[in-house]
Amino acid sequence: MYIRKIRETELHKISEIDRDFYEGYETPSEVPQNWFHNFPEGFFVAEEAGNIFAYIFVEMFEKIKAVPFIHDAKTTHTENGKYIYVSGFGIKNGFEKVENFLLEEIIKFGSSKNCKAIVWVTGEKMKHDIYEKHLIERYGFIKKENIEKWESHPNHFVSDHNIWIKEL
Repeated sequence: MYIRKIRETELHKISEIDRDFYEGYETPSEVPQNWFHNFPEGFFVAEEAGNIFAYIFVEMFEKIKAVPFIHDAKTTHTENGKYIYVSGFGIKNGFEKVENFLLEEIIKFGSSKNCKAIVWVTGEKMKHDIYEKHLIERYGFIKKENIEKWESHPNHFVSDHNIWIKEL
């Protein structure tokens, strides 16, 4: 198993991973394409024997903020930003042990870019939110701010989300 940058021809696999991780939700194909086209350097996958089973996508921001899950990375990503923002994350069931490698990769990435911290937005109610919360707490992320109404998709708001920060 190893972590590497995604190839454009593999972007369709993100929806497969998300269906598993987000309990049936399928990310629209234009979302990972937008991420890749605006910041391919921040798109990592975990692979074993040609099978991609996990991913993480990060952007660089100038300040700590929460953006919708579905957003245009061209308007949010800042090439020399001081904060790494986790925009996308997913792991197929049965491959959870890769989480440590993905987080280590973005910590190294953020450090190499002289970033101040990693920012992660997650909720508290859904299965994937609980999983993410336990993962980032183990890695020393601190709950920074509650978001009463987080726009996960255009005009679709959810509650119970928080901004978590890990200083680098």
